[in-house]
Amino acid sequence: MLGMTELLNSMCKVKVPWMLGGSVAAMCYSEPRATLDVDCILHIHPGQEHQISAAFPEDDFYVPPLTVIGHEIRRGALGSFNIIHHNSGFKADCYPCGTDALMLWGLSKTEMTTIANVSVPVAPPEYVVCMKLRYFAMSGQDKHLRDIRSMVTITKQLNHTLIKEWADRYGVSDAWRLALPS
Repeated sequence: MLGMTELLNSMCKVKVPWMLGGSVAAMCYSEPRATLDVDCILHIHPGQEHQISAAFPEDDFYVPPLTVIGHEIRRGALGSFNIIHHNSGFKADCYPCGTDALMLWGLSKTEMTTIANVSVPVAPPEYVVCMKLRYFAMSGQDKHLRDIRSMVTITKQLNHTLIKEWADRYGVSDAWRLALPS
């Protein structure tokens, strides 16, 4: 996909731990589907916002001002900012993990995978399922349940016990039951 390779190559230049999550990560464990962006979870701290601007040349990417990135980093897991590839419009939704236990756990369990000819750290499947449960609970968007069902069907090594523990912890157990294939 036009722009994804460029975004991922530049993300790999960011000098902080990060992982790919969201629908692109879900596709690593299930079936392809259309998406307009990549979700990147970063273990980034205030004062490290220059790591973002240094990795994304302004001629090729829109990157928010450092003050905006710094503000979003200080918001922790509630923060987010976008990076947009000028020529394609493809974007990265970037999420600082702050102290969020699930995000930190996911970052500690990444595996390298090649996507768009770039070797990137991808979130473990249980993380992807649990975050999709959280986003379904917030948004009600069925795409999250469809992604989860596909992952459950295709990814046989998925740890259901671990997912249930995280789902209970975040109050999304009902969504987990809804997501399981009948």
